[in-house]
Amino acid sequence: MSSAPPVRRASRPRLFHGVAPLALLAMLSALPAGCGGGGEEPAPSPSPSDQAAETSPSASPSAEPIELPQSVENPPWRGEVGTNDLGELTVTSYNDDLSPVQHQTQVTFKSATATPEGVEFLLHFLWNVAEPEGEIYHSQIYAESAGERYTTGGEGVLTSYATAQSTSEMVIEHTFVIPGAPESGAIFFQGADYEADGTGLPPIGVCYTAGAEFTTEGCS
Repeated sequence: MSSAPPVRRASRPRLFHGVAPLALLAMLSALPAGCGGGGEEPAPSPSPSDQAAETSPSASPSAEPIELPQSVENPPWRGEVGTNDLGELTVTSYNDDLSPVQHQTQVTFKSATATPEGVEFLLHFLWNVAEPEGEIYHSQIYAESAGERYTTGGEGVLTSYATAQSTSEMVIEHTFVIPGAPESGAIFFQGADYEADGTGLPPIGVCYTAGAEFTTEGCS
């Protein structure tokens, strides 16, 4: 008895590993950008104005420069900004009713130093011997910066020539602190009664920066 011939089954074609993925990758790369796969569209390029806004620092409104007149007048009082023999800035006040040429008070700005409390100033006060009142009041000195005014915080007499030696001119060097004053701004001197009724010497001053020389311009 003869045996039946073996049944041959059709063999499936073999896929070489790696061919199908490579073909699929080639097809996907040929698709236009933004098609297929639900991918997001690329963000539009920023305009030049947007780029400038991003790269430029945030601009805050700059403080207005402080006006520092070289001279002020409120008859009979007048004041002038000048320099002494050492080149230091001074403010000199005159009372024309008493003398149009002799000063009444001269303030020399010596130094400004930053402290934890504020700015410490060293000023040199010089009076004419004929001046009836050799006193400087707290209300006569103040600092200003960015539209804010800073005072000594005290009242009454700040310093007086009562303790100075009697000479032809009375001299005092006085150190005091203006609390909260920033490290740069302007410092002003005015008449003792100017804020009270407007009849004294108007404010007149100079620019200061802690640790640097006083100037007549460039402060705000």
